[in-house]
Parts: sequence; C-alpha cells; structure tokens
Amino acid sequence: MSDDGVGFDPEQPPQDGKEHVGLQLVRDRLQMVCGAKLTTQSKIGQGTLMRVLIPYSCDETAGSFTQTKAPSH
Repeated sequence: MSDDGVGFDPEQPPQDGKEHVGLQLVRDRLQMVCGAKLTTQSKIGQGTLMRVLIPYSCDETAGSFTQTKAPSH
C-alpha cells in the first residue's frame, strides 16, 4: 500500500501526548498469526509505503510457517 500524503517518521511517534501503538500491534498480530511481516517506509513530506510479506503457507502453530514452491504448469 502506498500514498503520497504527508508521511511520517516511523522511528519517532508523534509527540502529542497520545499513545501510538497501532503499527506495532499490526506487526505483532501478523507475526503471531502466520509469521508475516509488515515493513514501513515513510518520510515526512514524501508519503508512505507499507508492505505485508506473507509466507507461502502456514501450519496450525501460530508464528510457524513453511515456504513451498508454487505448482508449475
């Protein structure tokens, strides 16, 4: 996902007195559910790019996955 909005500094949450945990909660949830990862690239004034990297397959154990090759046709 990407946008060309105002962007933000992913290393520094806004200093507005509020707790900013949204991205970390999403990262933790993706990892717990299936070993997926969220990457964030953003710069103030240049927009944001976020990628969700999902393994090919997951087993029943949270956070555990195996990569398999896609079937060739």
